[in-house]
Order: sequence, then structure tokens, then C-alpha cells
Amino acid sequence: MKKVLSAILALVICLSLCACGGGNNTPETTEPAAEISAAATNAATVITNEGKSVEVCAQDLFDEYDANEARFAKIYGGAPIEFVGTVKNIKTNTYVYTGKSVSSEQNKIVFEEGWCLIIGRENTTYDLADYYPGQKLKVSTGIASAAFDTEFLQSVADNNRVVWLVGNDKVLHDVINGQTTTITIEE
Repeated sequence: MKKVLSAILALVICLSLCACGGGNNTPETTEPAAEISAAATNAATVITNEGKSVEVCAQDLFDEYDANEARFAKIYGGAPIEFVGTVKNIKTNTYVYTGKSVSSEQNKIVFEEGWCLIIGRENTTYDLADYYPGQKLKVSTGIASAAFDTEFLQSVADNNRVVWLVGNDKVLHDVINGQTTTITIEE
């Protein structure tokens, strides 16, 4: 009888400890999600529109966009970003979403880490034939959007959730914060 009672008591204690661990997972802060997970692997460096340098991964920016588009636009819209990514695939003459509108016949490099670089169809600086899957590229550009909330945008993104980056000063004749994109091959 004592063994049964002891086993029941131990089970009740275990269950109560498990219940205590299931608390609220929402961070108790008003800081952007990207600053919370700054130690993420495959992080990019972003200089926010508030002048802060933060390390973020693509998922951080997805979460921030999904939680509050207005705050995303205020903090990250047009912000400079630099990252090293692994090329997943290269698409030409495809639809892209630049944060303002959808444009056809643009080119893009999709990275395994979740980034996507839009290279304008009028681009003369970069020959996309020079890049291939598995290659590491260092990219410096500006953030345009992280929209993915409609079937159309998902199809434009080839069902890959990416942070859209405008990649060239000739893309849609729109320069993000006066930035020029640079791409260098990492050895």
C-alpha cells in the first residue's frame, strides 16, 4: 500500500512540475522579435531605421512582420542588411513582390537561410549564370518586405517564405534608402 501511495504521490508531483513549465511563452518585452533572438544562426546584420545594429535570421523578420506589419515597416522597411547565404536556386523572368507592388519578369536568388534577393531584369551589374546552388554569397542590400499572407504572394514566392530584398538600383527604378546592392562570392 505504501508503494502505491508513494508512486501516486510521485506522479502528482511530476504532473504539477510539468504544468508549471507550460507557462506563457510570450516574451515580456516591447522590443522587436529580431532583437530577442539575436544569437540565431545564419543571422544577418541589419541597421534598423532607429539606428540600432541587430543580428537577425529570416524567421525573426517573418515573425516580426506577421505580428505587426506597421512596426516591421517602421523598424525594418528599407533598412540596410548584410548576410552570407547559401544559394538554393536562381529564378529568372519570374514574379516578385517588392513591398509596394508585384512586378513580372524579375530575377531572384533564393537562399537556403530564407533570404531572397531580387535582381532587376534591367540589371547589368550581375550575371546570374555566375552563381550556382550550394555557393556562398555575401550580400549587402536593403529590406523591402516579408509579405506572405495570400495565396498569390505564396505563389510569387514559389511557396518559399522569404524576406524580399531589392537587389539593384534599377529594380523598378526604385532605390531603397539610396543603397546599392553588392554581391561577393565567399571562398
